[in-house]
Amino acid sequence: MPGATLNKFKWKGNNALPIFLICVLISVVFWILYSLNKTFTYPVKYSLAVTNIPYSKRVINDIPDKATITVRARGFELLWFLLGREKKEMVIDVNSYHASDDIVYVGLLPVFQSRLRANNSSFEIISTAPDSLVLFLSVKYVKKVPVKADITYDIRKNFGLYAEPYTTPDSVFVSGEKSIVDTISSIKTQPAIYKSLDNDTRSTLTLISPSKDVRLSEKSVSLVIPVDEFIEKNITLPVSYKQPGARKILLIPDHVKITYKVPLKYIDTISEESFGIKVSPKSFLEEGRLAIEISSKPLHTTVSTIIPSTVDCYIEK
Repeated sequence: MPGATLNKFKWKGNNALPIFLICVLISVVFWILYSLNKTFTYPVKYSLAVTNIPYSKRVINDIPDKATITVRARGFELLWFLLGREKKEMVIDVNSYHASDDIVYVGLLPVFQSRLRANNSSFEIISTAPDSLVLFLSVKYVKKVPVKADITYDIRKNFGLYAEPYTTPDSVFVSGEKSIVDTISSIKTQPAIYKSLDNDTRSTLTLISPSKDVRLSEKSVSLVIPVDEFIEKNITLPVSYKQPGARKILLIPDHVKITYKVPLKYIDTISEESFGIKVSPKSFLEEGRLAIEISSKPLHTTVSTIIPSTVDCYIEK
């Protein structure tokens, strides 16, 4: 029966104990609420970081990476602050402290007071340890070096490079100790792989500093890999040759066919006048044959064949 089931779970001990425990729990809750309403003094650790050091200078003394601030606030606000997700980090902008000088003094107490009061008006910063940062600056050694893109790529069939891959900028300034900087001949980018390229490829690559004691004027560069479809075309050009002392030189044949490849984007710019050919005697003149050579061609084009590559010559005296 239902009544029998309820009696089975009926409290068999002292009926006053549950009431006592509830009272204790309520008392603890009220005590915590009362305590959190009081004002507490508590140390909080912050990480320190220094940024925007003038590129032409470097810090020559050790900088502490931690600071401890002693705060005074109500318990509720302090607990919320300690449990919050805000990163406990203070970044010092050197540009704000007369960085052109050789010594930069940063009082940490007003820095922390300004930051915490902006977010927590009731917070009081009592002290900081250390109480200040002193940065001793020295002129750095600077050198300009080329950027080398560490890239691997392959290109689809019938496509190709119409110019060499390049970066913007193509060089950067490195600075630091002269003994270290003098050993640097180039700056590499992070490795990158590109597959089956069939058009111009652009990306941003991070530069890799060769040493933690060396600073770079740029953090990254823009990479361009110029790729386009290549079209094979033919063009027929006349050839002629003159020799001092000879009245006339007859060439057979007097035209040659040039086969070339050109990027699709430049195909409309190619004409007969875009190519220059010359007849070179070399060792063939005595045998009655002359070599055909390309003296000029349009930018981005590649000459595949010249047919014929030699011509017969007949000299009238």
